[in-house]
Amino acid sequence: MKNIINYLTICIMLILASCDSLDIAPEDYYAEGNFWKNESQVNGFMSGMHTSLRNKANTFFLMGEQRGGLFIENGTFGTGMDNVNMIIHNLKESSPGFSNWDGFYGNLVNVNMFIYKVESGLPFLSKEKTDFYLGQAHGIRAYYYFYMLRTWGGVPLVTEPKVATGATSPNELYTARSTEAEILDFLKKEINLSESYFKDDNFTLTSKRETWSKAATLMLKAEIYLWAAKVKTDGNPPASPSDDLTTAAQALTAVEASGKFGLLSSFQDIFAYNNKGNNEIILTLHYEKGEAEQNLRRFMYDIPMMASWYDKEGIPMNDPLNVGDRCILANEYKWDLFESYDENDTRKYTTFMDFYNQDKTQHGVVLRKFLGTVDNNIRNYSDDMPLYRYADLLLMRAEIKNMQGSDPSVEINKIRERAYTGNAYPSYTNKSFAENELAILSERDKEFVREGKRWFDVRRMHDASGNPLAFTQSGLSQSEAYKLLWPIDTGTMTKDPLVKQTEGY
Repeated sequence: MKNIINYLTICIMLILASCDSLDIAPEDYYAEGNFWKNESQVNGFMSGMHTSLRNKANTFFLMGEQRGGLFIENGTFGTGMDNVNMIIHNLKESSPGFSNWDGFYGNLVNVNMFIYKVESGLPFLSKEKTDFYLGQAHGIRAYYYFYMLRTWGGVPLVTEPKVATGATSPNELYTARSTEAEILDFLKKEINLSESYFKDDNFTLTSKRETWSKAATLMLKAEIYLWAAKVKTDGNPPASPSDDLTTAAQALTAVEASGKFGLLSSFQDIFAYNNKGNNEIILTLHYEKGEAEQNLRRFMYDIPMMASWYDKEGIPMNDPLNVGDRCILANEYKWDLFESYDENDTRKYTTFMDFYNQDKTQHGVVLRKFLGTVDNNIRNYSDDMPLYRYADLLLMRAEIKNMQGSDPSVEINKIRERAYTGNAYPSYTNKSFAENELAILSERDKEFVREGKRWFDVRRMHDASGNPLAFTQSGLSQSEAYKLLWPIDTGTMTKDPLVKQTEGY
């Protein structure tokens, strides 16, 4: 019976999340009298919120990586590339990349309802359980709004289930965009509230690390405060960078002090299908063979096309990765990224497979990193998608140190030492701020391919003059600075007359 309840709850939530408006009438169907009678229903609702989080995986990738300067716009196989307008920064009101906030507000309706109901008091929940659920919910809500801030800047801030609290007219549901400063202030309050609800032992909730935890909240807190310390808000320099950096560093230290996480000795082992939930993983989106797959078939080769290509030794390749059918290379990484790895860097061939034409005048790479598993000769792309792992903690700490004027080489070298397992690694020594920043970015580039971080990295990190690295690392020119944020589609502004276009579009 419990599984049935959970399943029904998830189904209803997924239907609701597909709706278009910022707040939707059907949500009061389960506001009273239907879904709030026992803990199984509350837990089912929370499971549904995690499912909705996983369903945003492709959005997280597109927002966080597709614009980052690592993808080619014309494929090696002659196939069309996905999302070319994102790659070349050709977004505009008529082709904005995403329409209707890409459904974020559908997910937020559910999170807002959950917080509203649980905070109002459910008599069958103990205070410990209540706090436990609220820590997760406030963390997930902050995660959504952080993505929206980094994508659109100021967005409508909706934190209540308006229909359930009595709003019925369109005028009551219209919501103007808040400023970036207002969203950032909300994020800081929200993530600190999430942290306050968690007990000290709530660092991990399951062995597979796919459930929001205190560690996830602290990693998000570090990232929010690091962003606040480095990125202009409403065109203004950071208000309190020193304090924000200190707070970010403290959050990372708290995760480390839990003793529950660390670097694996092998980079490849992080992503092994039979090693899900390992100690490097802090938060992940969980996939399972026969249950759900990542959208990775469009990062692979089409078998008939591959037949005329060769490996480095000139041997015909055919289907070396046993990719199965329905694949097409529509998201292809640049050869320069592949070449940036040393041959002894184990990340190189864990991440990519290279291929060549017969005379080696042409070449390309496909993604090898998230191959999933093969069952009965069928490839299942069901590897987990990490959102936070220990390597991210180390490189964020390196970035904080660099901003504070201290030496980030210890953290950089820990990443390199693992990457060169069994071989001497190129030890890094402290250099200028700008050189350190590029060294950190280089390690992040090699470490987090297809983990949805690169665009946000080059937006946050900057050169010696304080300009975002997006202007030198992603193909975006400084004269197009307004394109750091994304435009709003016409339909969204039509539905809500209070929503105005992003400045510059």
